[in-house]
Amino acid sequence: MQEAFGGTHLQALHGQHAIGQVVGVGPLPGPRVGTPAIHLPLLARYRGGQLAVAMAGRFTNGPILRRELKEQGAVFTTVGDAEVLLHLIARSGQKTLVNRLVDALWRVEGGFALLVLSEDKLIAVRDPHGFRPLVRGRLQGSTVLASEDGPVRFLGGEIRGEVQPGQMVVVDALGESALMPFARRDRAACIQEPLHLAGVDAHVFGQATYPIRVALGERLAREAPCPQADVVVGLPGAGAAIATGYGRVADKPVREGLVPAIYAAGRRYVEPPREIRDFGARLQWTPVPAVVDGQVVALVVAAVAQGDIVHKAVRLLENAGAKEIHVRVASPPLHHACPYGVTSPTTDELASQRLGTPVDVSRWLGADSLGYLSAGSLHAIVGRRADGHRQWCDGCFSGQWPVVPVEEEERNQLDLFGPEPAEDGPEPA
Repeated sequence: MQEAFGGTHLQALHGQHAIGQVVGVGPLPGPRVGTPAIHLPLLARYRGGQLAVAMAGRFTNGPILRRELKEQGAVFTTVGDAEVLLHLIARSGQKTLVNRLVDALWRVEGGFALLVLSEDKLIAVRDPHGFRPLVRGRLQGSTVLASEDGPVRFLGGEIRGEVQPGQMVVVDALGESALMPFARRDRAACIQEPLHLAGVDAHVFGQATYPIRVALGERLAREAPCPQADVVVGLPGAGAAIATGYGRVADKPVREGLVPAIYAAGRRYVEPPREIRDFGARLQWTPVPAVVDGQVVALVVAAVAQGDIVHKAVRLLENAGAKEIHVRVASPPLHHACPYGVTSPTTDELASQRLGTPVDVSRWLGADSLGYLSAGSLHAIVGRRADGHRQWCDGCFSGQWPVVPVEEEERNQLDLFGPEPAEDGPEPA
C-alpha cells in the first residue's frame, strides 16, 4: 500500500477507520473481449447505511448469481464480484449487517479474502478453503488487516496471526470478536503465494516465503541441472531467493546479472512498439555486462505464464553479451488460468498452451534450454497434510480445482457499454 499512496495522500484522509486495496486487474475466465477497470474498494449506500467492500479473489458461481440478480432488476456498474456481494447484502432479509453478510456469503462459492466497512464496523472474512491469505495485526491500539504480514510490520505493527479459513472477524466499538459461520472445508491455499506472489519477507499460510524459495531452488538444481553454466542469475523478485538455493546445490556463483532499473521509479511509460527494442523490460531491469558478458548463464525464474517477461529478460542478457542462456523454472508448466481471482493470462494465452512442448517454449523464449520443477517436488517443498494429501490448490498446474468454476455464459463486459482500454501495468511472468 505504501507504494501506491504517498504520506501526503494518507495524511489528507479524515476519520477513524478505512480500507484500501491495491489491485492488478487481469482477464476473467471465459471469452476475452476486454475487461473494464474495476476500482476498489466499492462504495455503496443501501437502506442499512453506507458500505465499502475490498475483495481479493473471485466467486466461482459469480456468473450465475449475477444473472439471477439482473433478472430481479439489479443494475451493475462493474464486472467485479464485489458488486455481486453488495447486491446480496442489500437484498438479504436479515436485520444486522453481520447476519446480512453471512446470509450473502452462504450463497457464494470460490476463493476470497474480503473486508466490509460500515459506519460503525469493520468485518474481515476468508473463504472456508482458505485460498487467499489475510492476516491480523495491531498498530497503536487499532486493528489492522492485510493480505500478508509485511505491510503491517513495515508500519511498526504487531502481527496477531491469520484470519482462519472460514472465519469472520468483527471489529467495532466493543473491540474484536470472531465467529465461524461456514461449514468446515478441506484446506486449499493458493500455491502461487509462497512460490512468487507474496513478498520475499512475508509469512503466508503460516510459512516464511524465503526459505521455501531457497529450498525450491535447491530441488530445481537437482532435477534440472545446468552443469555448463558459469553463473546463476535470478529473475529479480522471487527468482533471487530461488537462485540462491540453485547456486548452492549446483556449486555455481550466484550473481545479480539483472538489477532493478532506477530510471522508472515512480513513473509509468507506454512501450514503443518498434523504436526502442525491449523498452519496457529496460525500464524494469538493467543487465550487468560485467556479470554475464561471455558467460553461460542459468536464468532462474519462479514461473512462466505468457513468457513475455522471461523472453525479454533472455534478450537483455543476450544483448549484454551472455554466450548461452539456460532458463530454469521452479514450478511445473502453467496450463490453466486461475478461476479464483489471481491475476493471470487466459488459458489460451499461457505459453505451455500457446506454444506446446517445453522445446517449443524454449525456442520462443530464445533460450538455449528450458527445465521445469516437477509437481511432486513442488509439493514436497511447500508441504502436505499429515495424512499425505495436498493442502494446496495447484489447479493452475494440474487442472484439479477444489471448487469447480462455473463456465462463463456472458461476455465479460457491461451490457450497455463497451470495454474500456486496459491500463498499462506489469505483465505476468
